Amino acid sequence: MAANIPELPQELLDDFEAKNKESYELDAKRFGSNCVLLSEQELHDMLFDEGPAALYEYEGVVAFSRVDFNDEKTQALVYVYQRAYGASGPSGGYTFLAKEGREWVIQQTVLLWIS
Repeated sequence: MAANIPELPQELLDDFEAKNKESYELDAKRFGSNCVLLSEQELHDMLFDEGPAALYEYEGVVAFSRVDFNDEKTQALVYVYQRAYGASGPSGGYTFLAKEGREWVIQQTVLLWIS
């Protein structure tokens, strides 16, 4: 799992699982007009009622865990699921980021699965 990413602080790994036991609602205003946010229940209902083809009107689907930070807020870890229609199948994995100045930069991505 995330332990496969070298040099991750133990505090980040220890806290990640605990913080992601609950879901949190996102504010749609933060994502712009080209983004549609669905709750886990809305996504489930859409897939159950209409099937996977219901999602084809969208360019893709992205789901992610709560972002976990180290104590200094200079490193972050997030799990990302993505499915872009017309591309390969869905995939999921961990992304490790580090803050460089005022920007967050991806340091490493560990792909855990792809179908």
